[in-house]
Amino acid sequence: MGIVPAQDAIAGGAGALRSFPRIVPPDMGRVRATHSAYQAGALEEIGAFRRKGETFTPEALCKSFGIPPTYSRLMHRWMDHLAEAGMLNAEGSEFRADRPLSSPPLDPLLREASEESKAYPEFYEYVQSCGPRLASVLTGKQSPSTRCSRKGRSTWPTASTIARRSPGT
Repeated sequence: MGIVPAQDAIAGGAGALRSFPRIVPPDMGRVRATHSAYQAGALEEIGAFRRKGETFTPEALCKSFGIPPTYSRLMHRWMDHLAEAGMLNAEGSEFRADRPLSSPPLDPLLREASEESKAYPEFYEYVQSCGPRLASVLTGKQSPSTRCSRKGRSTWPTASTIARRSPGT
């Protein structure tokens, strides 16, 4: 995945979360792995891909688990990302679980990602702040505009900083 310009990363009111895999520098594999773990965890939390052979298109995933249809493109990107990470298999427009989807243990990934992202701490901070809230945002239990708050404060400046500090912008 390439790096996208800052304006693309924060466009559309969804912040860098939608484009995060595309704005993470290629040399930050642990940050990417942490992001994959949070995506898998969110899908696991809502009940997706619990059984071997379970298959969904992004649209069917949204419909089956109460995810607003406006997130269909986002789900496609996530499912592509998880297929690239070896957690799902892509078969045309469908994605299949060869084993139940589960998030790898986060603590070791977070430690490694923290060390790896010292030059860009905003990447790590954003992933760590947003990751645990993904399922709630997807299912509408939490507003996307407040999904990444710390102590009641929005992290939108962090999303902007991430995009601005991205080496590709």
